[in-house]
Amino acid sequence: GVQVAQGFIRDSSGNFSTFDAPNAGTAPTQGTYVQALNDRGYAAGWAQDENNVYRAFLRAPDGTMTSIDLPGQNNADNEGSLALCINDRGVVGGNFYDVNDVSHGFLRRLDGHVTIIDLAGAAFQTVNGVNSHGVATGTYRDSDGASHVFVRNKIGELTTIDAPDAAQISGRGTFAEGINKDGIVAGYYWDYQDVRHGFIWTP
Repeated sequence: GVQVAQGFIRDSSGNFSTFDAPNAGTAPTQGTYVQALNDRGYAAGWAQDENNVYRAFLRAPDGTMTSIDLPGQNNADNEGSLALCINDRGVVGGNFYDVNDVSHGFLRRLDGHVTIIDLAGAAFQTVNGVNSHGVATGTYRDSDGASHVFVRNKIGELTTIDAPDAAQISGRGTFAEGINKDGIVAGYYWDYQDVRHGFIWTP
C-alpha cells in the first residue's frame, strides 16, 4: 500500500482519533506527523505536502486545525517549518528554513503571535522544548558546525550550555531534547571519542 502518514490521538480510555493536517500530501512519506501533545489536548507537528514542503500545524482539542506559516519561510522542496514541542498554554516551538537555507527557531502563542529565535553567528537553530513558564530550550550550530544548547527565559535572555567534555567539532556537540517546569534541561552530547552520553542541566 501507499505509505502515507496520518496523525492520531489516543485518549485514556483507549479511543483513537485520526486526522490529517491541512495541505497534507498523499504520496509515499507525505502526510501528517504529530510531534507533541499538551495536558489540554492541543497537538503540534507538521505535514509534508504534495510538493514535499514541511508545514507546521496546531490541532485544538475540538479538532480545529491551524497551519503555522512563519515570516520568510521557504516553501521549496524539503524546506518549510516544523513544530516540535508545545507547552500547556499552547505555545508551540520548532524551526523553519528561509530562502537562504538558514534554520530559525520560533515560538508561537495561541493568539498567533510569533517570536523568532536567532543566535549571533548561528546558521541553524531550533526550539526543542518550552515549559509552562515560557522558558524555552533548543539547539544551535556555530560557524564551525558544532552544536550547542541554549535556554531562553521568558524575557528573551539567552544562556548557552555545553557539556564539559562535548566534542566541539562539526556534526557533534551538545543537543537539547526537552525542558521541565523547573527549567531543568535534558539532552545528549558526543565526546571526542565519538561516544554519545545523556545529560541533565539544572539552572
